[in-house]
Formats: sequence, structure tokens, C-alpha cells
Amino acid sequence: MAAFALGQAVLSSYQLVSGVSPFPSVGDVFFVAAYPLMIASFLGFIRTYREAGYPVGTASQHALIAALVAVLAGVVAVPLLRPVLAAPGTPLELFLNVAYPTLDFVLLVPMIILLRVAWPFRGGAIFRAWAALLGGVVAICAGDLLFAWFSLLGETHLDPLLHGSYLIGYVCFALGTRLHRDLIAA
Repeated sequence: MAAFALGQAVLSSYQLVSGVSPFPSVGDVFFVAAYPLMIASFLGFIRTYREAGYPVGTASQHALIAALVAVLAGVVAVPLLRPVLAAPGTPLELFLNVAYPTLDFVLLVPMIILLRVAWPFRGGAIFRAWAALLGGVVAICAGDLLFAWFSLLGETHLDPLLHGSYLIGYVCFALGTRLHRDLIAA
């Protein structure tokens, strides 16, 4: 989460100083770095749940979840990103516009596994915490898909929708983190 915050701080600095947010920017270093850190933390939760005796599922069940997320990514992202890849842009712009949604879909795999572990506790605090975090990943994924679409296709008039997606994602991340913190404090 700190890497996302640093990325946002860089973008905010650009906005405050120059009134524009360049893409790509130094902020992208932090945004890209956030994904392996979040994936590693979610895998750590899966390992901890397994060690605590919770039913996290088998490797084949995890592979099935990954395959289903890959199909979902193909159905949702590929048609949206195809025109983005055909649009003019630098190689780095094109790479980042594909990398962000791809990393979001990769992040969905451990999130869905964790929500599956919490499923028997529906209605409880642990389920609400993972559901909020999943909502954050989905909202950030939507924001990244919208950003890829809008930025290279010049659709700047829809920026409020884009920023709303990111805001919802960050609020969900904060809520999920807070719920986890409250569980530890209890």
C-alpha cells in the first residue's frame, strides 16, 4: 500500500506543480512495484492460513482459479486493450497500459483464493475484510482498464469516471486493511 501511496504522491505533485499528470512518470515505478509486493503479501496470507489449518485448497484448485481468472481476463481485457495496442504511443506507454490490467488480473488469483478461504465465515469480520480488499482490486482493475482506454484514445472528458474507480479501489483497500487491523486488536 505504501508503494501505491508513493505513486499517488508523485502524481499529485505533478498535478499541484504543473497541472498535468505525465504518463509515464516516476510514479509508475512505485505503482508497478506495488503489485509484486501485494501479490507476495497475499501469498503470505495463504501460507499462514494453510499453516493454521484453514482449508486453502489444493494446488489443482488454485490452478483452476488461475485458469478461470485468465479466461475472465481474456473476455474482459483483450477486447478493451486491442484498440489501445493499435493506438499511437511509445513502447513504454503501450507496455504500461497492458501491464497494469494484467497485474490486476494476476492479483485477483490470490484474492479469490483468500475470499474462498473466508467464505465459510460469510457475515463475519474476516469475510468482510477480504471482500473489501477484493472490491479494491476489482475497482483498481476497472480504473486501469479505463486509463488504458482513455489515455491512448484521447478520451480525457471521462477522467471523473477513471478517478472514481481509483478512489473506490483505495477506499476498499483502506477498509479491508482497517478490518484486518481491528481483528488483530480484538
